[in-house]
Amino acid sequence: METKATKRTVTKTATGKKTVSTPKKSKPTDEEIQARAYEIYVESGYQGTDLENWIKAEKELLSKK
Repeated sequence: METKATKRTVTKTATGKKTVSTPKKSKPTDEEIQARAYEIYVESGYQGTDLENWIKAEKELLSKK
């Protein structure tokens, strides 16, 4: 079973307390959204509007990252 390690950063605040932060999820690029939106368009039999497909693709990609 593989597990993916998450890099964490430990920093001290001005009061001397340690805080642990994990990297933030990155947003999908416009190119990634565009590619997925086109896939959705093709999979749907060339139905839907470009905006509908873009929003659906963006939501899908955000939920994966």
